[in-house]
Amino acid sequence: MGEVIFRDGAGAAHARRWVNRQSALSAISPGTRTAVLVAEALHDTAADDLARMVAALRTGLTAAGAHVSLVPHPRSPL
Repeated sequence: MGEVIFRDGAGAAHARRWVNRQSALSAISPGTRTAVLVAEALHDTAADDLARMVAALRTGLTAAGAHVSLVPHPRSPL
């Protein structure tokens, strides 16, 4: 059936199974200006856990000087 990858328009596979350690092309570095973080969970406390994760990321990234925008999926509980 194949393997799930993220591939850009030039055909470069940035991450296999959404794990950036397998490709330096998708690693976040000090020079990164735009990044997309995808988080999903299906366990019983997923909505609360994801909300806490988003809050922690927003707090930490903002403290580091980053501009943070949250664009939840239309069916997201966030």
